Amino acid sequence: AFKGAQPATRYEMASVVARALAKVDAEKASKQDLEMLKKLVMEFKDELDALGVKVNKIDKRVAVLEDRLGGWKLRGILVFDAKFANGDAGDKTQWSAGATDKEFTKEKFRLFLSKQIDENTSFQSEYRVGAWASGQKAEGSIDYKHKGRGESTHQSWNKFFVTTKLPYDVKFRVGRFAFDWEGDNGLYNDEDATFGDWRVDGFEFKKSFGNLTGTAIIGRNASGEKRNDAGFGNFDSMLYGLNLNWTPNEKFFGGLMGYWQKGDLETAGAAKPHLYTYAVNAGFKFTPAVELKGIYYWQKNSFENGAVLDDSAKSWKAILDIKQDLLKFTSLWIEYSQEDNNFGGNNDQNWVARYSFGTYSETGVLNVRPHNNQTSKYWFIK
Repeated sequence: AFKGAQPATRYEMASVVARALAKVDAEKASKQDLEMLKKLVMEFKDELDALGVKVNKIDKRVAVLEDRLGGWKLRGILVFDAKFANGDAGDKTQWSAGATDKEFTKEKFRLFLSKQIDENTSFQSEYRVGAWASGQKAEGSIDYKHKGRGESTHQSWNKFFVTTKLPYDVKFRVGRFAFDWEGDNGLYNDEDATFGDWRVDGFEFKKSFGNLTGTAIIGRNASGEKRNDAGFGNFDSMLYGLNLNWTPNEKFFGGLMGYWQKGDLETAGAAKPHLYTYAVNAGFKFTPAVELKGIYYWQKNSFENGAVLDDSAKSWKAILDIKQDLLKFTSLWIEYSQEDNNFGGNNDQNWVARYSFGTYSETGVLNVRPHNNQTSKYWFIK
């Protein structure tokens, strides 16, 4: 420690600057601090070179920060598929007769627009487009208007939100944003989380208290909300979420989650539906490459007719996660899970179910379970 009782040598000051370089986080440090550090680096360049410290990184960090504080950033992703085949298109019974066996598809198109407004405030957005293949739909089908043009479908502003800092170091987001508390702790390695992993229109508040981080969400229009126009009733709802995550050290984490979804009034005289989902999760790293972790969910629900279909549906999984650093030739994910077949989560395959929260007509690790009062059990090894 430098006590300040005697003048410092240039070598000692260079050591101080070298330690600052090793510790600085350019994403969190202020522009003024980075500029001051850059001046120190330039002043003690020869001594830092003698110590073997690379000084070009701080130049890049300052340049990046200056760039972000100036203007808008635009980037994108395009995935385009061209498929050729020989065969009888009339055999494609899922399409109308006459559909081609050659497909050109704008498979994925994303535009990301962002701006660093000031030290604490930023704006981010994402525009998403998928597409039917050109010529996929034939005359007479419901999507004939797309024939030969490959018009985009499912286009949306998937995200647009502002992030800033409120008093008492509260991180605040407002707008449309995604949140995935299960994924934040590395608790799934397949298509979907058991529950959550949604977009929501609303507000998010996040605050850390030492090793404990609390996140609260108030919103609507989560992608978990299913509006069904086929006569099965709607479940448009308010969403209230709370996540408490405790990480006392690098080896252990534990947490609690709660999702309270309160539905809008369906019809005159009907009870407002609700779905309350709770979870406890934990993980322990025996080594940096070997972790045992898991999550346990339980639900309380009642739907538009006031009937309680199952007031104690549960879902849980235990995971052994071994990184490739240990095995060298591969990583290894071993997961055992049990899920009640009437648990309302992302793995619900039947979209007309009144509390389905997943996508329909897809087959994932858990998407193929039936709908009854029994329990499905799974091994998932990757």
